[in-house]
Amino acid sequence: MFKLRKSLDNCQTPEYLMGEKKYRDYLNKYRKKLDQSLLNYFEWDLFHDGTVPELCISPKTIRMKITSPNFLDPRDRYVNVNFSVSFCGIQKLILKETESSCGDSFIFLFSEIGTLRTPGQGSSIILNFLEFRCGFWFDHLEANPDEPLAFRRLLASGQLRAEGQNFLC
Repeated sequence: MFKLRKSLDNCQTPEYLMGEKKYRDYLNKYRKKLDQSLLNYFEWDLFHDGTVPELCISPKTIRMKITSPNFLDPRDRYVNVNFSVSFCGIQKLILKETESSCGDSFIFLFSEIGTLRTPGQGSSIILNFLEFRCGFWFDHLEANPDEPLAFRRLLASGQLRAEGQNFLC
């Protein structure tokens, strides 16, 4: 069972709301320089609380399978959508363990776009998982639903929508 970020009590505190506003202002300032796919998939935490059954970190690429629990059907019921995500051209990868892993998969919590202080080329992101966090610069992002045709048709017909955002695929 997952708990959506918007339902968490600490997301309505003045401190949280001020921090969120600063982050949104920062993203808006650099929006033209950011990869549109990065914004589509990670600006509003499309994958938050998603399970990651596959994760492969190699010197130049991070690949993961992730299930997003943040899509709604016409009756406002949450449905899972599976994605394949690859960050290519990895530079300066930083890993930090936060907790030992329990089970066969990881839990994706949230991301931060463009907040790495170490200079690099391309875009930067910090991925926060329950079990660890990693930050890196990368050249480009490849992200696709596992069933792209069905996914696009469901979005176009209104039978599926991403919670709280206009999602472009």
